[in-house]
Amino acid sequence: MRLPSLFFASLALAFSFACGKTPEPAPKPDPKPDPKPEVQPDIQVPSESQAIFSSGISFPENGGASSQESTVSFTATQAWSADVADVKASSWLKVEPSSGTAGTVNMKVTADPNKGETGRTGKVTIKCGTVSKSFTVTQAGNPPPGNDTGEGGTEGFGDDHEDW
Repeated sequence: MRLPSLFFASLALAFSFACGKTPEPAPKPDPKPDPKPEVQPDIQVPSESQAIFSSGISFPENGGASSQESTVSFTATQAWSADVADVKASSWLKVEPSSGTAGTVNMKVTADPNKGETGRTGKVTIKCGTVSKSFTVTQAGNPPPGNDTGEGGTEGFGDDHEDW
Protein backbone atom coordinates (compact mmCIF):
# COMPACT_ATOMS: atom_id res chain seq x y z
CA MET A 1 0.00 0.00 0.00
CA ARG A 2 2.86 2.13 0.32
CA LEU A 3 3.43 2.31 -3.42
CA PRO A 4 0.04 3.83 -4.24
CA SER A 5 0.35 6.45 -1.53
CA LEU A 6 3.81 7.40 -2.79
CA PHE A 7 2.35 7.59 -6.27
CA PHE A 8 -0.46 9.89 -5.11
CA ALA A 9 1.96 12.05 -3.12
CA SER A 10 4.20 12.49 -6.19
CA LEU A 11 1.19 13.28 -8.32
CA ALA A 12 -0.03 15.88 -5.80
CA LEU A 13 3.42 17.47 -5.70
CA ALA A 14 3.61 17.65 -9.52
CA PHE A 15 0.11 19.06 -9.68
CA SER A 16 0.95 21.79 -7.17
CA PHE A 17 3.95 22.89 -9.28
CA ALA A 18 1.90 22.84 -12.48
CA CYS A 19 -0.86 24.96 -11.00
CA GLY A 20 1.48 27.54 -9.58
CA LYS A 21 1.73 31.07 -10.95
CA THR A 22 3.16 31.36 -14.39
CA PRO A 23 5.35 34.37 -15.15
CA GLU A 24 3.56 37.31 -16.78
CA PRO A 25 4.58 38.06 -20.36
CA ALA A 26 6.77 41.12 -20.90
CA PRO A 27 4.84 44.22 -22.01
CA LYS A 28 4.75 44.65 -25.76
CA PRO A 29 6.41 47.78 -27.15
CA ASP A 30 4.11 50.45 -28.57
CA PRO A 31 3.83 49.68 -32.31
CA LYS A 32 3.83 53.37 -33.29
CA PRO A 33 6.20 55.92 -31.81
CA ASP A 34 4.73 59.26 -30.81
CA PRO A 35 4.15 61.28 -33.98
CA LYS A 36 6.32 64.32 -34.54
CA PRO A 37 4.50 67.58 -33.96
CA GLU A 38 2.99 68.86 -37.20
CA VAL A 39 4.80 71.85 -38.71
CA GLN A 40 2.44 74.77 -39.14
CA PRO A 41 2.47 76.54 -42.51
CA ASP A 42 4.32 79.85 -42.43
CA ILE A 43 6.23 82.26 -44.65
CA GLN A 44 9.03 84.09 -42.88
CA VAL A 45 10.58 87.15 -44.52
CA PRO A 46 14.16 88.18 -43.68
CA SER A 47 14.93 91.84 -43.05
CA GLU A 48 16.45 92.39 -46.51
CA SER A 49 13.12 91.51 -48.20
CA GLN A 50 10.64 93.05 -45.75
CA ALA A 51 10.45 96.32 -47.71
CA ILE A 52 9.37 94.40 -50.80
CA PHE A 53 6.41 92.86 -48.97
CA SER A 54 5.41 96.20 -47.44
CA SER A 55 6.12 98.62 -50.32
CA GLY A 56 6.55 96.41 -53.40
CA ILE A 57 9.09 96.44 -56.19
CA SER A 58 9.28 99.49 -58.43
CA PHE A 59 11.14 99.23 -61.72
CA PRO A 60 12.00 102.63 -63.25
CA GLU A 61 11.62 103.64 -66.88
CA ASN A 62 14.47 102.19 -68.92
CA GLY A 63 13.43 102.97 -72.46
CA GLY A 64 11.96 99.51 -72.91
CA ALA A 65 15.47 98.33 -73.64
CA SER A 66 15.73 95.26 -71.43
CA SER A 67 14.11 93.09 -68.80
CA GLN A 68 14.36 94.22 -65.18
CA GLU A 69 15.01 91.85 -62.26
CA SER A 70 14.84 91.80 -58.49
CA THR A 71 15.29 89.01 -55.93
CA VAL A 72 12.87 88.27 -53.10
CA SER A 73 13.95 86.02 -50.21
CA PHE A 74 11.71 84.10 -47.83
CA THR A 75 11.56 80.87 -45.84
CA ALA A 76 8.59 78.51 -46.16
CA THR A 77 7.88 75.86 -43.52
CA GLN A 78 6.04 73.62 -46.00
CA ALA A 79 5.65 73.25 -49.77
CA TRP A 80 4.90 76.63 -51.37
CA SER A 81 3.84 78.18 -54.69
CA ALA A 82 3.97 81.66 -56.18
CA ASP A 83 1.90 83.11 -58.97
CA VAL A 84 0.99 86.32 -60.72
CA ALA A 85 -2.75 86.59 -60.14
CA ASP A 86 -3.70 89.00 -62.93
CA VAL A 87 -3.75 87.37 -66.37
CA LYS A 88 -2.71 90.63 -68.03
CA ALA A 89 0.28 91.04 -65.68
CA SER A 90 1.30 87.41 -66.14
CA SER A 91 2.15 88.24 -69.76
CA TRP A 92 5.03 90.52 -68.67
CA LEU A 93 5.78 89.56 -65.04
CA LYS A 94 7.47 86.24 -64.14
CA VAL A 95 8.76 84.53 -60.97
CA GLU A 96 11.40 81.80 -60.83
CA PRO A 97 11.13 79.36 -59.16
CA SER A 98 7.35 79.37 -58.93
CA SER A 99 7.07 76.53 -56.40
CA GLY A 100 9.16 74.43 -54.07
CA THR A 101 9.50 72.51 -50.84
CA ALA A 102 10.09 73.79 -47.31
CA GLY A 103 13.23 75.87 -46.89
CA THR A 104 14.85 79.18 -47.75
CA VAL A 105 14.07 80.56 -51.20
CA ASN A 106 15.64 83.28 -53.35
CA MET A 107 12.96 83.94 -55.95
CA LYS A 108 13.81 86.00 -59.04
CA VAL A 109 11.13 88.48 -60.16
CA THR A 110 11.48 89.55 -63.80
CA ALA A 111 9.58 92.23 -65.70
CA ASP A 112 9.77 92.09 -69.50
CA PRO A 113 10.69 95.37 -71.25
CA ASN A 114 7.89 97.95 -71.15
CA LYS A 115 7.88 99.57 -74.58
CA GLY A 116 4.66 101.45 -73.88
CA GLU A 117 4.14 104.92 -72.47
CA THR A 118 1.91 103.71 -69.64
CA GLY A 119 3.22 102.17 -66.45
CA ARG A 120 1.90 98.80 -65.35
CA THR A 121 1.33 96.95 -62.08
CA GLY A 122 1.14 93.27 -61.14
CA LYS A 123 0.70 91.35 -57.89
CA VAL A 124 2.72 88.28 -56.84
CA THR A 125 1.19 85.99 -54.21
CA ILE A 126 3.17 83.32 -52.35
CA LYS A 127 1.15 80.55 -50.70
CA CYS A 128 2.32 78.04 -48.08
CA GLY A 129 -0.56 75.88 -46.85
CA THR A 130 -3.20 78.27 -45.51
CA VAL A 131 -0.76 81.21 -45.26
CA SER A 132 -0.17 83.69 -48.07
CA LYS A 133 1.90 86.84 -48.55
CA SER A 134 1.73 89.23 -51.49
CA PHE A 135 3.66 92.13 -52.96
CA THR A 136 3.12 94.44 -55.92
CA VAL A 137 5.45 95.07 -58.83
CA THR A 138 5.20 98.35 -60.74
CA GLN A 139 7.06 99.18 -63.91
CA ALA A 140 7.18 102.72 -65.23
CA GLY A 141 6.18 103.52 -68.78
CA ASN A 142 8.43 105.26 -71.26
CA PRO A 143 7.92 108.86 -72.31
CA PRO A 144 7.06 109.36 -75.96
CA PRO A 145 9.96 110.40 -78.21
CA GLY A 146 10.72 114.12 -78.04
CA ASN A 147 9.32 114.61 -74.54
CA ASP A 148 12.48 113.89 -72.63
CA THR A 149 15.08 116.41 -71.54
CA GLY A 150 17.53 116.14 -74.40
CA GLU A 151 17.69 113.55 -77.11
CA GLY A 152 14.98 113.54 -79.72
CA GLY A 153 13.51 116.96 -78.87
CA THR A 154 13.71 120.31 -80.62
CA GLU A 155 15.36 122.23 -77.81
CA GLY A 156 17.99 124.64 -79.09
CA PHE A 157 17.26 124.12 -82.75
CA GLY A 158 15.44 126.79 -84.65
CA ASP A 159 13.68 128.17 -81.60
CA ASP A 160 13.49 131.63 -83.19
CA HIS A 161 12.51 130.22 -86.61
CA GLU A 162 14.99 132.52 -88.37
CA ASP A 163 16.96 129.51 -89.57
CA TRP A 164 14.04 128.31 -91.64
